[in-house]
Amino acid sequence: MQSSQDPNSTTGLVVPELRPVQEINLNNPLSKRFTLQQRLRIDERFIHKNNGIDLLDGYAFNFRFRYRLQASYKINKDEAKNATVLKVADELMINAGSNIIYNQFDQNRIYAGLEQGINKSISAELGYLHWYQQRAIGDQFFDRDIIRLTLYHKIKLQNK
Repeated sequence: MQSSQDPNSTTGLVVPELRPVQEINLNNPLSKRFTLQQRLRIDERFIHKNNGIDLLDGYAFNFRFRYRLQASYKINKDEAKNATVLKVADELMINAGSNIIYNQFDQNRIYAGLEQGINKSISAELGYLHWYQQRAIGDQFFDRDIIRLTLYHKIKLQNK
């Protein structure tokens, strides 16, 4: 579901979106403490048609190609449960499809965060995200500064 991306919007319209994805991740450990990660992701976006006020019949379809490059640096030498990891990333998103007229460039997200291990399976990450997104009309942009808190829970399904 997508709410209006316009912070000054007066409508409460929420637009349903179906988004199957395919992605490939590549992790390159360059040392015991430094890892370079890449992700290529394809979003298949089925966005409910609307006129800005009401939902209409049917869905519009487009692809969005996403590429993220992330560097992770383990600050402390503790290999086990209480690792502290600094993360820096940049993700570029490009729209494609017959419905895309003005906004082939969708958005760029730049991120910096610090992840702290709490125990063997739980960690918390606090970070800053700069989100720069082109609006559908093509010549206007959203420029956001976001503080993000993420909790990770690693579930081990097999005993090895």
